[in-house]
Amino acid sequence: MKFLNGWFLSFIFALVAAVWWPSNRYHYLVVHHTASDTGSLASVRRAHWARGWFDAGYHLILANGTHGVAAGTLQPSLRYRLGCHAVATRSPRHNLLGLHLSVVGNFDKQSMSPAMRANLAHALTLLAERYRIPPDQILLHRDCSATVCPGRFVDRADLVTSLARDAAQVDETVAARQRSVLGATLVAPLPLFICLWAGQLLLWFAWRRWRARRGRRLRSLRPT
Repeated sequence: MKFLNGWFLSFIFALVAAVWWPSNRYHYLVVHHTASDTGSLASVRRAHWARGWFDAGYHLILANGTHGVAAGTLQPSLRYRLGCHAVATRSPRHNLLGLHLSVVGNFDKQSMSPAMRANLAHALTLLAERYRIPPDQILLHRDCSATVCPGRFVDRADLVTSLARDAAQVDETVAARQRSVLGATLVAPLPLFICLWAGQLLLWFAWRRWRARRGRRLRSLRPT
């Protein structure tokens, strides 16, 4: 009975954590730009590897149609797939609790095209709904650190207030492609439950094995 109670409690823990964690993992959405006219996750990853980071510093890259990646495509880094913290700002709080999205482009030199605004607005809307992030927690990089990123042509108030209008203009193919990417993460109920449950099983078996080996060692030390 004690064995069954233990497994029941561990099952409930895994279930509750898997439901609670995804909607509480991220508190902010933080928008960046790559400050380059062309780019992709691959190019950002190479640049950030050169800094000694294990992957791109952002969770997601929003492609602008260069480097062979269709415009509006969301490219998830390992940080998004694993639910890791970002290293995209100088603010530890926003790195830890923020979901960081970088748009390919330099918006300190030029404004975002209407199509790209729609792509960004749709991506932010999906992410805000999925992770229950309120509009007042959608930030720009410069709201977290002393920087101009994502450029002087991106205004936070305008971006947030026009989210619904701009998101409605997105191409349906782009919208479907963005929706398909969001589930590619461990920060979701099913994969999180499986990881937690499997982790508890492995710990239990490891503990049982250690206990059995310890018992055999103690018995071998007893005088006959």
